[in-house]
Amino acid sequence: MVVSKIYEINSCDDMELGVKRSTKLNFKLCYDDDKPVNAIVFIVPGCDDDVDKAYRDHLAEFTAREFNVAVINVDYHHIYNRLVTGAR
Repeated sequence: MVVSKIYEINSCDDMELGVKRSTKLNFKLCYDDDKPVNAIVFIVPGCDDDVDKAYRDHLAEFTAREFNVAVINVDYHHIYNRLVTGAR
């Protein structure tokens, strides 16, 4: 059966914007507890809402069930992602 757990961890500050982050970084871990985990797959969306969160959740659960992997679905904070502000 596919297990989904949401975790929150401390994040880092946004160096590009000079913003101190007080919010936690959220990620969701999905895996099938009936099968061995053979790999870890990360889903990290790009800027803004380019991929719907419900679709990312579905993709993570499907991938975990079909390919014997653990999937970490990250709510990305866009740190050092904007080239126009000096990101490299």
